[in-house]
Amino acid sequence: MSEYKGKTVTVKVPAQTICDKFADLSKLAGSISNVPEDQLRKIGNIKLEPQAVVVDNAMVGELRFEVVERTPERIVMACRRPIYMGMNIDMAANGANAEDTDVTTSIDVDLPFFIKPMLGPKMQFVADGFADMVATIAGASAAE
Repeated sequence: MSEYKGKTVTVKVPAQTICDKFADLSKLAGSISNVPEDQLRKIGNIKLEPQAVVVDNAMVGELRFEVVERTPERIVMACRRPIYMGMNIDMAANGANAEDTDVTTSIDVDLPFFIKPMLGPKMQFVADGFADMVATIAGASAAE
């Protein structure tokens, strides 16, 4: 299993607010419309269900990410086919302002060893972009 840790972004809402946004993923359609078009094109077609995000990407096919853990400290979404991939959102109160939340994303993926050199850098790019997407969904501005 390989882990790709994304950058940390600070969002100007409490962690519980972010957690609440992920309570029913089908309600995120409005927030997803705020994601830049070029990012959405890279991701693929997105279908939102109450407890899952289904991404249909031309390169990898359909990926179904289901929420398997949701707390004000951590949200985990997992895809089990065609390979295991976990997308994690770790949240902690910002030291400077208790109402702000530091969000760090990571991706755990089970890549065959011969594919890691090709996909590793792309997975790191995805992990960093995932942090920005969470900030957009939270409805707050992100600052590194």
